[in-house]
Amino acid sequence: MQANSIGLQVEKALPCHCEDVNEDTFENPQDVPCSDSFVLNNAQINGATGTAKVFGKIEGNNGIKAVITLKTVEGLIQEIVLCDADGNWEITSITAGNYELLIDSSNKFPESTYSITDGVKQQLVELENGQILEFNLTVTELIK
Repeated sequence: MQANSIGLQVEKALPCHCEDVNEDTFENPQDVPCSDSFVLNNAQINGATGTAKVFGKIEGNNGIKAVITLKTVEGLIQEIVLCDADGNWEITSITAGNYELLIDSSNKFPESTYSITDGVKQQLVELENGQILEFNLTVTELIK
């Protein structure tokens, strides 16, 4: 925890060096996390470190930029992207796991105005490291 990271003023941030831990500075010195207890690695908190990729195209989008959302099966958002004016989108550097993919999560193509002629807006996706999957959606504007 960094000093002042959540608005708390502290004299020493944790973890600290074990030789600095004593009864004068900590109530329970044996419970204090020491900096030599941590191992440095390349993991990131809520960061993308995987090698999987999903991509696709929304055909018939008529230049509308829709939102594509990737969530964990627990509902935590992993990535949000917009398709470009041509309907192309991609999400890269995804860690292996199970996800929910929402194409058009902002509902730019509602059922009252558009018909889905190919693909689905919502699906469960199981990804392995290095895997590349394509998900396309074809929408057709209903005649008014």
